[in-house]
Amino acid sequence: MTQLKIAVAGADGRMGRMLVEAIAQAPDMVLAGALSVPGS
Repeated sequence: MTQLKIAVAGADGRMGRMLVEAIAQAPDMVLAGALSVPGS
């Protein structure tokens, strides 16, 4: 099975953290990148 590579923009925000957690728990997805802008 091929894993879907996903990058999350805004990974430090409320929804970004939820997405990172969901991706970590999904067997067919892998977190390829996480972006955040300090102070935004």
